[in-house]
Amino acid sequence: TENLQKSYPEAEIMSVDIAEFSAPLAIEPVNLVFSNLCLPWCDDMELFFKTVAAVLKPEGLLIFSTLGAATRLFNSIGSPDFHDVGDALMRHGLRDPVVESELLPIEYRAVDTCRRECADLGLDFFDDFSVEFSAPVHFQLDIVLGHAWRAPTASNEFTIHFKN
Repeated sequence: TENLQKSYPEAEIMSVDIAEFSAPLAIEPVNLVFSNLCLPWCDDMELFFKTVAAVLKPEGLLIFSTLGAATRLFNSIGSPDFHDVGDALMRHGLRDPVVESELLPIEYRAVDTCRRECADLGLDFFDDFSVEFSAPVHFQLDIVLGHAWRAPTASNEFTIHFKN
């Protein structure tokens, strides 16, 4: 957040912890929400998108990345299929979604490097297993990237512009 603020000193930039999505956010509407790998740790994807739609200004933009259903780690983290993500965006008033998925195979030659980098990402699942891992460690990430816009007006309203 600090580096972003330095790059855009005129912008009002805030950081919100995922834990705050359990209750409505008391913030002024914003033009942009950027969510990087947040959904795998969110208990309720529907509530997340409902909250994002509520804090976005009309025609505001959501840009996000998450792990998709084809992610193959050592256990399943319950990531949604990217088609389900697009449907959820639409249910909560986020329009014109573009959602794509990219499979990224990963191999670590050293278990310690894998363990450290995964822990840095919050993927500290090594402690959940009694299995001893040996190199090379293989897994696959399904990276889901997307964006959607908040509708400019309520769905039952429309705007007509007249030229002078």
